[in-house]
Amino acid sequence: MELIKVTCELRHAERMKILAPYEALHREVLGKEPEDVGRWITPGLRLEDKDRKRIVVVDPSYSVVAIEEPPNVGYCRDTILALFEDVQRLLTVPRIARWGLRFTWIHAYGDNFEALLGACKERLLAPGPLIGRASDVGLVLDYVVNGLKLTVTAGPMKIEQLKSHFLAFEPKELPPVFLYLDVDTADVETPQYSRRHLGQLFDRGHGQAEAIAEEVISVVGV
Repeated sequence: MELIKVTCELRHAERMKILAPYEALHREVLGKEPEDVGRWITPGLRLEDKDRKRIVVVDPSYSVVAIEEPPNVGYCRDTILALFEDVQRLLTVPRIARWGLRFTWIHAYGDNFEALLGACKERLLAPGPLIGRASDVGLVLDYVVNGLKLTVTAGPMKIEQLKSHFLAFEPKELPPVFLYLDVDTADVETPQYSRRHLGQLFDRGHGQAEAIAEEVISVVGV
């Protein structure tokens, strides 16, 4: 099982004050509080680091850090914590409506897509005429584990689909066919941002996500 991508998203319950310097200038020049700030055009910022295959998005409504083909899980944890610390220091993260942490793995299956498709149909889904005629299948399951919401997506996949739909950067050489495993973990109970909580969420989320991904691989028998 190879870790392909880790994404952390914070959805803001309030709009992030990206335009705080503009608001301060408004007060300085006009001597009063700005009105209808919510209607001001506030473009989000997307930064792509091609050398290290990571993306940072800062938007009034959400913030994202995504890392592709990381060397290990510890690197993802340290990088995500450091980058969100920069966002918090420079802009101040507002109240949070949802903490999301998403892990994407692949598990190689040679080059026979039809064989993997058949295994997924037989072992992940109820056999029947509809499933039998399907040219592709996918499994989506929702769980609540120790207070975390988990959404699991799994199915057979070819490298072309992974590159066109899920990756922003050109990957290294990957197997042509594999079992795709995506586990999205979420916490909606903690409204205030803290580095400590994000670190704890990462550790809990990764542990739960990895365990259920390995269970899917075991069930499929690949």
